[in-house]
Amino acid sequence: MFEPQVICPQRQALLERLLTHQEGTHFASVDASLRGTKARQNLALVYQDMGRHEDAKDNGSWFVKALIVTCLYDLVEVLTLTASGSRRRLIRRV
Repeated sequence: MFEPQVICPQRQALLERLLTHQEGTHFASVDASLRGTKARQNLALVYQDMGRHEDAKDNGSWFVKALIVTCLYDLVEVLTLTASGSRRRLIRRV
């Protein structure tokens, strides 16, 4: 079994690199959220394991906000597709 004090700094460094370095596109099928929301979520978990609770909270709240915005966007899309006439125009204005 891996010791958290050994493996966490390595994971932290890799995740921080994903968030800060922009490399060229290598594969079109790679999930874009690996450099965004998923990396922040995993970084929050690593910070929690390391006892860096404030950093974990910051990254965790960023992840939650991004998730809420995504859900709201998807909800508006569904409402737009299922609405008719004036309701559709009203939803698009939102």
